[in-house]
Amino acid sequence: MPPVNGKGMAQAVNNCFMHTTDNAGVIYINTMVGVIHRQSSKGRKTPPPPCRNGFDCGGTSFAYGHVMALELGGVDATDNIVPQYGQWQGNPNGAWRRMEVAIEAASPLTHQVMVVALEYAAVAETYAAQKKLFADGDKLRHWTDPRIPTRFQVWVTTANWVAGQVKMAEYLAANDLGKDAHIGALMVALRGTPPMFDEAITAMPGIDRGYWRGQMINALVRSSYAEYEAATTAAKQPGAVHSGGKISRVGVNRTARLTSGPLPLKLPPDPLKLPPDPLKMHNWVAQDSVRQGLADLLVNNTNGVSGGWTDIERDILTPQAITNAMFA
Repeated sequence: MPPVNGKGMAQAVNNCFMHTTDNAGVIYINTMVGVIHRQSSKGRKTPPPPCRNGFDCGGTSFAYGHVMALELGGVDATDNIVPQYGQWQGNPNGAWRRMEVAIEAASPLTHQVMVVALEYAAVAETYAAQKKLFADGDKLRHWTDPRIPTRFQVWVTTANWVAGQVKMAEYLAANDLGKDAHIGALMVALRGTPPMFDEAITAMPGIDRGYWRGQMINALVRSSYAEYEAATTAAKQPGAVHSGGKISRVGVNRTARLTSGPLPLKLPPDPLKLPPDPLKMHNWVAQDSVRQGLADLLVNNTNGVSGGWTDIERDILTPQAITNAMFA
């Protein structure tokens, strides 16, 4: 299949070339060769274009990731989009984002052409089942799907790079059919040199696990405070009867809280239910006894309800971790 080509936001000519395969009607991006143009990403599309292979990142731990970043001259189009773990590709401390920034900051004399090779695993497509597990609280799961790249390799060369009889300039000068004819030899030659970046995705990246642990803690705090506030309000109602003991600072509906996900960015209006006062909630969770109680709920939970926490992650879950998740 001739490569899909396009130009970045500020380019006059095509500079980004995608080599793809068609597997039962699903288009997979296997290789990208792009001439680097350092530029601003202002004016990018919102929301981002969908993945070329049809993977829907909504309601998952994935983001619509550009194979070649817009800041490097990549195309802001579906032909340049694959699913990538969100923090791994978008957080400044994520491995993929650090690589992009390093290329952008490097000398234009040496970093002129970016080549990316993507690999995929031959696994069953169970997208709907995994998405339901994620929605039900399994936030730390490592997704497996034939459309998710499992390895990313990146090389950066000059436009006149040569290895034996293989010349980058010949690839760049060729038409689409010519590029298709050149790509095999070009990749063989490049694979004989160390890549700038090489990462196999065999588990959820640590930076993404940290993010989703924080989101789960945040949801636990919010739902626990809502229970506490509801119980306190009920106890103050005329005619309320209680046992005389102290109202628990941490609610009792553990399973619902532990499996709850982060609150959506926008909630539908509900005139009967006001959101909690942030200052009151923060003052409540700042209490040592509350933070210790919340930490104990997760540390002592051994039936997997909390969505895939490892024993090590439970062991390091301290009251301070509760504070960090809420106020960091």
